[in-house]
Amino acid sequence: MQEEMDSLRDLGVHVEADPPADKKKLLKSRWLLGTKRTMNGDIKRRKARIIVGGHKQLQGVNYQDT
Repeated sequence: MQEEMDSLRDLGVHVEADPPADKKKLLKSRWLLGTKRTMNGDIKRRKARIIVGGHKQLQGVNYQDT
């Protein structure tokens, strides 16, 4: 998970911030974890990504005109 967070931070996608002073609702996020396996079932690679409930965004609150 740390590798994913470092990658997002390096790309400028994720920036840590304090909660807004006006107490607007923050979008919730969660980790989606997966495991890739070889044909015989051995672990080949573990994957982690963070997803945000963007379907709950409100124009003018969570984003401006795009």
